[in-house]
Amino acid sequence: MGWSRFVMVRMAVFALAALGAAAVLGMAIHQSTLFLHNHYDKPYLIFALVVSALTLVVCLVLSMRYSFYTHIGLIALMVILWLALASYTTDRIGYVQCEALDGQTRPAKNSRGQYNSVSWCRELKAMMAFSWFVWGLFMIAIVSWIRLSEHEENTYGEGSEHERHEERAMEEEEREEDRYVRRGHLESGIPGGGLGPRYVSTAVPQFQYQNTGMPMQQATGMPMQQGNVVYQQPGHDVVIQNGQVTQVPRGTYVQQGVPVQQAVPVQGVPVQQLQTGQRIY
Repeated sequence: MGWSRFVMVRMAVFALAALGAAAVLGMAIHQSTLFLHNHYDKPYLIFALVVSALTLVVCLVLSMRYSFYTHIGLIALMVILWLALASYTTDRIGYVQCEALDGQTRPAKNSRGQYNSVSWCRELKAMMAFSWFVWGLFMIAIVSWIRLSEHEENTYGEGSEHERHEERAMEEEEREEDRYVRRGHLESGIPGGGLGPRYVSTAVPQFQYQNTGMPMQQATGMPMQQGNVVYQQPGHDVVIQNGQVTQVPRGTYVQQGVPVQQAVPVQGVPVQQLQTGQRIY
């Protein structure tokens, strides 16, 4: 799993887990207003309230900052708590058929009289389903993050977490630059736009002079033949002019030439078609 995909999966897991925990918390609060006085319901309702509220806090904290060991520790705690809550709920209501309770009631506190047992049963069934759902999410998350840790150790070595974070940030920056340049090439319609971070500029002045005021001479030149490969020298620009492939010091310009008609591989990468005065960086 790549880092970008991991970030998206992590946020999706936290969002879904928070929604499930919020649903359990809402139903637990509702039942607490009715049955908290009952010694049979009280321990379960308190446990459900604590686990669901704690999950919301954990999801909020972990979504703000990534630390592998903190994530693994807290998510492992959530796995244990939600497994306990799901098992507790299943033990209470899992074997019960709610329709069989039709016509029965349960005493509610605060002078609310009797509460329909079918409604109570269905609420517990919903809490049971959400509890298993959140537990499954956290199990998937912890397995995925352990696999990601193994992948990072194979990729980056046994560096510290801070060093890995810097290397991941550099990789993401390089991907974004490559994506930005490639998108610009495709939008401009320049052939070979998907070849990488090199780009073609058409804004070339007619003349360029050195500090002495004399026209600059071409540094090197070779006939342009299909199949040739030109390797750009350090600190130089490659210019195609009058059928010649020329390298000049970077930041300088030469007189604009005639259109190039045939394909020229530049920097070891085939370029399909170049127009008048274009330069490869």
